[in-house]
Amino acid sequence: MVGRSVQLGPPLLAVMRWWSSRGAKASFKRDEEGKLLVERRLLWGRSVVHLFDQGFASAFWLGILLAFGLRFVLRWRGDYQLFDAQGNHRKAWRIAMGKRGWSERTIWDSRRAKSGACQCTGAPGDAPRLAGHAPVAGGLPRASDAPPGIC
Repeated sequence: MVGRSVQLGPPLLAVMRWWSSRGAKASFKRDEEGKLLVERRLLWGRSVVHLFDQGFASAFWLGILLAFGLRFVLRWRGDYQLFDAQGNHRKAWRIAMGKRGWSERTIWDSRRAKSGACQCTGAPGDAPRLAGHAPVAGGLPRASDAPPGIC
């Protein structure tokens, strides 16, 4: 997705590639994703923020993103376990819980069909099998709103 400013308009899908696991030009999904990431890094450098959904939430992808020094947002499932700054094994959402929010936004929750206020916050954390800390950010609803998971 590209388009961070009002002048560029809404975010758009920037690049996509078709691949197949069958036939003469068969390849592996992770290989193709890795090639695409390396190509984009060479082309864009750190001028963009890469967005990854839950399918990329693993020590493997987090290690690659940190090794390349990329700016990224990686959405973790709420039940995935990470290490907090003190080395305790905790669920990702619990690491960010209780931290003061950086900013607050109103978002639409399609599952509950209503709007809710959400704060963006973060804390240092680490994934199992990785050395060093990466920032862990989370969206947490205000206490008066829906239970965790709306953001």
